[in-house]
Amino acid sequence: MKVEVIYALPNEQISFFVETDENLTVRQAIMKSKILHKYPEIDVLDRLKIGVYGVVVDLDHPVKDKDRIEIYRELTIDPKQARMLRADQKRIRDGIQAFGA
Repeated sequence: MKVEVIYALPNEQISFFVETDENLTVRQAIMKSKILHKYPEIDVLDRLKIGVYGVVVDLDHPVKDKDRIEIYRELTIDPKQARMLRADQKRIRDGIQAFGA
């Protein structure tokens, strides 16, 4: 069995591969990947969301061959709020008045 463990940083995406003959859970695959040694800030797995191909799973979820385990960072800003800020900045830059103004 071969699985990939991914951690996406703002500037890069890190991939670690785990090869084993035994069945693993998501937690065991993450531990075997050694990703926690390189990025100690993610050792709080119980607080972070973990997914397999974009679907959030718990740490005891069984892993299948060729699964991609994704460790999600905590958001620094709500995506809706970030979009609103970008739209406001574009309106200011383009000299457009805000709605309702």
